[in-house]
Amino acid sequence: MTWFGKEWLRYGPWLYATLFGLFCLAFYLPLSSKAINNIFYAGLALPCLGWLLLRPAALIVLVRPFGWLVILLVALVALDAGDAAGLKKALYLLLFCASCLLLQGRRWDVQAIYDLCAWISLGILVFIALDWLWIWLQTGKWVRYGHFLGVPINPVHFSLLISNALIFLWLFRVADLFERRSPLILAVGLLLLGSVILLCATIFQSRSAVAGFILFFFGYLLYRRMFLLGLAVLLLLVALLYALGGDELLLRRGFSYRLDIWLDAGSRLVNQCGVWFGCGIDGYRFLGRFEHPHSGYFAMLYRNGLLGGLLFSLFALLWLHCAWRFRSRWLLLALLGWGSLLTTSNGVLTSPQPLWIYFWLPVFMAVVDSQRGAVREYFQSRYIQRSAQS
Repeated sequence: MTWFGKEWLRYGPWLYATLFGLFCLAFYLPLSSKAINNIFYAGLALPCLGWLLLRPAALIVLVRPFGWLVILLVALVALDAGDAAGLKKALYLLLFCASCLLLQGRRWDVQAIYDLCAWISLGILVFIALDWLWIWLQTGKWVRYGHFLGVPINPVHFSLLISNALIFLWLFRVADLFERRSPLILAVGLLLLGSVILLCATIFQSRSAVAGFILFFFGYLLYRRMFLLGLAVLLLLVALLYALGGDELLLRRGFSYRLDIWLDAGSRLVNQCGVWFGCGIDGYRFLGRFEHPHSGYFAMLYRNGLLGGLLFSLFALLWLHCAWRFRSRWLLLALLGWGSLLTTSNGVLTSPQPLWIYFWLPVFMAVVDSQRGAVREYFQSRYIQRSAQS
């Protein structure tokens, strides 16, 4: 083995882990979409593709546990893509999934990397909350927080990134410790988690974060089988929200034309495009002003019709079966993203966006986590092949 090869084996995994963490945090930074894309393409996708192709024979081990994921993602992207260039999104998403796989079994795996990112996200929330309070002291108004590090931000994406990090810390750092104390301590902790996420949603006036948290909350109650205590926590959260006026801030913008947009999308789909195959990417402006339906589910249905909706439903059911069967905590984290799609996003089959962190990352990790045996077998196969070539 050459000197370069030895040094890469020694430092390569650390560098890759650093770039993975940078990509997770990049959506907080004042970077252009092109810069963030380049972090993924050059820092994660290309090295990961080279890593996969270096031992191609070992990939046969992954066909059975991950084949359905590859087939359905490619089918969904092929149906959704407006042109041949759009098909690259399937490759990007699969390489992002492979990046999660690459890091498994190492000291700095995805869980360890995202743990650090989650603590940084918590620090960002503390800074933003203090700044939000300062703005109120100066102006007497509770504003919708829309700038960070001197540049405009998308409040919905920011709230979901931070909420995703908070739920991660709860699931992987806090919940087990509280549960060992007593069910009551666990319920109090869940109340605190809900309060912080509602604070986050209020600062950014993000109903999508609330929708995602509600789905996570009920999924968590089912997972832990703590229905009575959980419902008591929910009632306390609702009472706290009303008592502090958070409901007024969250509903200040009404439904932001969501219902009218969806009715317009449904009418055009049925009357002008075709229910089965959808409207495609037609550049239509809903209500004459909105570029997309403001719902990941409606966007999929509008562009791809019932055929796309059925394919995506099949993907969701297979993923849920796979992740729930192995009781993966990443499934619970992913519920935030699944719930948020009701009121945000222009579909889920995208190039790198914040959606990749709060939706695709836990979705892919739930699959990887549920196939630990196959992942170990894959790495063993790679090691055997490398030893044979040495």
